[in-house]
Amino acid sequence: MANRSKQSAWEFFGEELKRIREAAPMTQDQLGRRVFVSGGYIGQFEQAIRKPQRIWRSESTRSYKPEVFSSGCGGS
Repeated sequence: MANRSKQSAWEFFGEELKRIREAAPMTQDQLGRRVFVSGGYIGQFEQAIRKPQRIWRSESTRSYKPEVFSSGCGGS
């Protein structure tokens, strides 16, 4: 049962990531370029196939900046 709860949390994370990305509006490739990963990697997060590694999670949480999703900084 604990494993199911954990999976649901990752599914929620992926759904939220996709919702925010699409509202930006950005493609997976555009977001990936802004956070230095591939668009396919973003897609794996959105589908709860891949989970961020612990170091990546802690670093990205500390440095989270909403402007990653804005069209005014970097990437295309």
